[in-house]
Amino acid sequence: MQIIAEIANSHQGSLKILYQLLGKLRKNKITNVKFQIYFADELMVKNHNRFLHFKKQSFTSNEWEKIIKYSKKYFKVYVDVFGLKAFKVARKLKVDGYKIHSSDLLNHELLINVAKTNKKVFLSVGGANGFEISYALKNLKRKNIILMHGFQNYPTNLL
Repeated sequence: MQIIAEIANSHQGSLKILYQLLGKLRKNKITNVKFQIYFADELMVKNHNRFLHFKKQSFTSNEWEKIIKYSKKYFKVYVDVFGLKAFKVARKLKVDGYKIHSSDLLNHELLINVAKTNKKVFLSVGGANGFEISYALKNLKRKNIILMHGFQNYPTNLL
């Protein structure tokens, strides 16, 4: 069994918080982490009402280079890649595997590029239909893809 600590946006765009989280994971002997690499301008259009939120929470390519290099000393590193720019950063840093978000199941160029890496692939299928899942699997052209069904209702109302 493999447990992967999902960092997601728990750092809220703060390197200090991120390194504190990584320190706590090391202290608790966690051996796998997963980050979400994205760039706001690749994720959505600038006039989207959440653009500034995502821009504030994202790191630069140079910051990702430092984060990943540090993390690889202690963990296997997996990343969600939201678009080609994010993928290129992750590929350059030789991460251990990729997660493709369900919003990218029809992103042909991203799927083909991930397929060429021969790294572990997690495929998010929450909210996807059969055609989208089949399309992604066909374009990834590999066995042993891990399908992940995530909850798609954000934010969740707990009342």
